[in-house]
Amino acid sequence: MLRDRPHVLRVRLHGPRDRRIRQAMRLEDIDFATAQQRQRDLDRAHSTYAKHFYNVDVNDPALYHVVLDSTTIALNACVEMLVAAAIELATDTR
Repeated sequence: MLRDRPHVLRVRLHGPRDRRIRQAMRLEDIDFATAQQRQRDLDRAHSTYAKHFYNVDVNDPALYHVVLDSTTIALNACVEMLVAAAIELATDTR
């Protein structure tokens, strides 16, 4: 949606499906079946939305400045990296 805006940081938080399910179970305190269904529904919704409105594949890394496996890197570390990247992008004068 904002891919043509120069100072907008485009990020994808991702990871292997099984680890995203386990992470959702832990963070949301939900059971496996619920986490699996939510993950499936969200992935489908994101993909459908991007394809329908922007004719893009959400899995295309060229859409993003940063793609992070947030199931391997601690969430607070992800936040710190993204804040640093956003500041860099906002102050870039190229």
